[in-house]
Amino acid sequence: RMQRLTAVAATLVVVVGLGAYLFGRGGENDGQVIAAATLEFDEANFDPLGAKALATVSLVDDEGAYRLAFDQADLPQNLRESADLELWLIEPDADGQPQNLRSLGLIDADDLDEIAIPADVDPAKFRVVDISVEPRDGDAAHSGRSILRGPLETL
Repeated sequence: RMQRLTAVAATLVVVVGLGAYLFGRGGENDGQVIAAATLEFDEANFDPLGAKALATVSLVDDEGAYRLAFDQADLPQNLRESADLELWLIEPDADGQPQNLRSLGLIDADDLDEIAIPADVDPAKFRVVDISVEPRDGDAAHSGRSILRGPLETL
């Protein structure tokens, strides 16, 4: 009878421990990937620094808070000391040309992970992802030196 009680108690401890672990994880939400983009180089229109670059990103919806996650990236690492890489979202017009642009900030080719999308930026409108080379000249506008670009495709 003592062995049976010990076995039941041990099982109960495991079940309670597992339940507490799973309940504790229930508060963490990794979000849902709702779209993805393959960023490509356009030889005719983009900065030559992007010729050997590549990147894929996922759009993650975490209960209405959006972010871009880099799934794969091989970006230029030897930029001059006077330039940075910047991540943008573009709202295209009816012809697919950039109508509005929103910077998501500078990115480090060696340390890419996830970038939060500001709450006032609707990824259904700003559905093109762009990476540009930006000179350190104090001008916050897009330099026009894109290296990669691609549309977010809904999954």
